[in-house]
Amino acid sequence: MRAIGDRVNNYWERQMQRMIFLMLNGVFSSNITNNDGDLVLDISSGDEKKYTTYLFAGGAVGYAPGMPKVPTETDRNSLKGEDILIHRKKFIMHPRGFKWTEADVAEKMPTLKELASARNYERVYDKKKVRIVKIISNEGPNAAAKSKLSGEVILDAAQLLGDAKGKFTSIAMHSVTHTNLQKQNLIDYIPNNRADVGFGTYLQKSIIVDDSLPVEEPIPTP
Repeated sequence: MRAIGDRVNNYWERQMQRMIFLMLNGVFSSNITNNDGDLVLDISSGDEKKYTTYLFAGGAVGYAPGMPKVPTETDRNSLKGEDILIHRKKFIMHPRGFKWTEADVAEKMPTLKELASARNYERVYDKKKVRIVKIISNEGPNAAAKSKLSGEVILDAAQLLGDAKGKFTSIAMHSVTHTNLQKQNLIDYIPNNRADVGFGTYLQKSIIVDDSLPVEEPIPTP
């Protein structure tokens, strides 16, 4: 039962993380369109893959759980010899500082694609209170050093929030970016430290590694 519970929890963690990153696609597309991209630091060039990294401060994403009528139930397909576990969640999750406009939602609930639509987000807080910034970098083997993630780039990105820069607590990055930092011996592993969620820390900030973060292919030169 413990193993089943762990697998269910891991499933929901992955799905919620996926939804957050889809929301942030929309949030930062809106920020680029409507706020001159003042929460985005783009150090990439156009001839290499572009990798997204996010800096998060505490409270960057709001979450409120609900209670579905039937949270858990089981079923069985006797002909196939399959036991079925059905697990439902009801919740609200939303990036701090942006209003959900519902301008691009066709049905009662948004689809995953609609979660990533810039039309569904509008910033209503001062940028210092948003508590998320985005970095776009090149991380391929042929990328120039100045276009790769580094400690200096992290500091420049944090400075986008001015005197609120000290509130950042975690960094979400692609596994390619994480590997590049490992090769430079820039990842610290602190056993039994709550700040270390399994992928180490960088500049004393916990690291989240997820390959669902956006990767843009370079635009071919005519």
